[in-house]
Amino acid sequence: MTTGVEPDVPLARKRMLPQRYKVALLNWVSVYPLITLLLWVGEPITRRVPVYVTTLVLSLTLVCLLTFVVSPIMMRLFANWLQPGDEVSRDKAHLR
Repeated sequence: MTTGVEPDVPLARKRMLPQRYKVALLNWVSVYPLITLLLWVGEPITRRVPVYVTTLVLSLTLVCLLTFVVSPIMMRLFANWLQPGDEVSRDKAHLR
């Protein structure tokens, strides 16, 4: 199964990949609230442990949540926007 952002996967090469700025924007929109939530929830614990432990746990949690939960959901929700060529279709539909 591919999500459309794996440029080295042979199946992904057969179809057009989304533009990089769209993937970057979608990642940022996913990461910002998630990291804010993780920092807020983990704040009582992070005060008591060294910063390198906090960073290790936070980055591991963030990457796992993004990879297996958030990104697949966001890719499905924004699939139409991510697909190349949609701008042309939307522009033509808007002119009619």
